[in-house]
Amino acid sequence: MPTQEKVEELSKILESIIAILAWDDEKHWQETIIKIKQDLDDAKIASAIRRLLGIYGGMGSFNDLVIGQNYKNGEFAWKDGAKEKNAELSTLRTKAYDLAIALR
Repeated sequence: MPTQEKVEELSKILESIIAILAWDDEKHWQETIIKIKQDLDDAKIASAIRRLLGIYGGMGSFNDLVIGQNYKNGEFAWKDGAKEKNAELSTLRTKAYDLAIALR
């Protein structure tokens, strides 16, 4: 796949990740991904790729994120649809990482 197609695909994947993070009201990672996507869309590809790859790995990193968790009446509870959203997020994270490696 040519580089420009990879960049466009990565931008779409990041947009999907942003939507999932918004679903869970996950502000920190949402803001981080928005900034990376802006760099990518502004043709600051090297910077975007470096920043994207930098959020993977280590404790508390983006690939550790589990969404859809909350507390109701003092007890842990999952939001409706959390299992599906986490599966989708996992798939998108892997695709984003793989594309970033290919673009590096």
